[in-house]
Amino acid sequence: MNDTNIVPVGSGATSQFDIRTFLTIGWRHRRLLVASFIAVLVGSVAYSLMNRSYESEMSFLVQRERIDPVVSSVEKPELRYSNDVTEEDLVSETQLMTSPGLLRKVVVLTGMYRHEDWWTRLRGHSEERQIAKKTVALQSKLSVDVPKKSNIFSVRYRADNPKQAALVLTTLSELYLEKHMQVHRPTGQYEFFQEQTERYRQQLAEAEKQLAEFPAKEGVVEGIAQRDLMVQKIADLQVTLQTAKAGVAETKSRIASLEEQMAGMPSRIVTAQKRADNPPLMQKLQGTLLDLQLQRAELLQKYQPTNRKVVEVEEKIAESKAAIDAALNSPMTEQTTDRDPTYDWLQTELAKARSELQSLQAQQVSTARSIAAFEANARLYNERGTEQQALVRTAKELEQSYQLYLRKQEEARITEALDRNKILNVAVAEEPTVPVLPVESNLLILLKSMMAACVVSTGLVLTKELMDPTFRTPGEVQRYLGVPVLAALPERLDG
Repeated sequence: MNDTNIVPVGSGATSQFDIRTFLTIGWRHRRLLVASFIAVLVGSVAYSLMNRSYESEMSFLVQRERIDPVVSSVEKPELRYSNDVTEEDLVSETQLMTSPGLLRKVVVLTGMYRHEDWWTRLRGHSEERQIAKKTVALQSKLSVDVPKKSNIFSVRYRADNPKQAALVLTTLSELYLEKHMQVHRPTGQYEFFQEQTERYRQQLAEAEKQLAEFPAKEGVVEGIAQRDLMVQKIADLQVTLQTAKAGVAETKSRIASLEEQMAGMPSRIVTAQKRADNPPLMQKLQGTLLDLQLQRAELLQKYQPTNRKVVEVEEKIAESKAAIDAALNSPMTEQTTDRDPTYDWLQTELAKARSELQSLQAQQVSTARSIAAFEANARLYNERGTEQQALVRTAKELEQSYQLYLRKQEEARITEALDRNKILNVAVAEEPTVPVLPVESNLLILLKSMMAACVVSTGLVLTKELMDPTFRTPGEVQRYLGVPVLAALPERLDG
């Protein structure tokens, strides 16, 4: 029979754990260690294999090859164009792609919210709540990479189903390009310019119709031209009127001068003169005197010398005698006269001047009336011409607006055609494909599972060891009691 081995424990015993101590603990709990290691390893591998992730990737190229026309009524709006794609442009595009509204549409179109687990079905979440949760999950699973000094950014998405990953990115790509078009080009641009073009076309047709009917309606063909013609005629008539006024004044002055000259000039001049008695007159006067004397003698036989009749006869006798004496004292002068040529010339010039004066006065009155008539016509043509010019300006403005909006409509049509053909400043550089291989390989899953199993099993063993109150080594007794251990018996006694 062997003696019992007594192991003395000196004061040099240490309380530190070493590799042997850990191995001893592991050996002591080897069943728990192996069981937990195998369980965690199998579970982790099974879970990883059942929930394998597949990652799909796509990339976009941002460029500046297309310039959309500015929605403006200006014919040639100012364009600030730069061919460089900045980092801010790339960030803006990525923010546009990852916007909640766009991701929500992806969730709805792909039906991701319908893939509910048993916990969600048990809690009875509403469809809108499920969509919101899936949108948040999609946003967290999307990975956007914007490399520096590059105009390409990539988008990656992981899902349990490879087809689902590719479908999500394909749907996201289509919705993003559509959103890009909506953001960079206002909707309804073509319809707006088409409506404006049609409106200005109708207004232009109405203005041209009014302009065509204006001459027949107002009796004016070219109002401004006719007004200018009237003004020119009025200017000519003003010259004629001033000339007529000057002529009238000159003619009046000439008439006054001719009348003044004629006033002191006889119309006839004596060309021959001869003095002689007038026998017929003397004979007649003497016969009258004889008759009066005989009549006086008869009256004296009947009346007194103082009788009125006798006195009257005597007065007549005295007058006859005085006439005979005068005839005797002034013999008869015979003169031959003729018209004065100077007087006749003055008279002819005076008649001409008076006739010319009447003509000039008539011309003055006629010219003044013509001026008044032309001025009235000029005012009328000016008013009608102003209206006609307003119609012409309106027609020109409407035509310019019509042509402008017609060009804008064509630009909008070209822009929509480019949009329909996906000719944008953002292009899909790499289409999303259905991933064939999972993100994690089998070896990586095994290594990660083994590491997890090691950590979990080791933790369980150490936890159990720490929770076990049994003293298993002299060091534990010494540490717990604070007294030296003199001897220790082994767990089993060998024979």
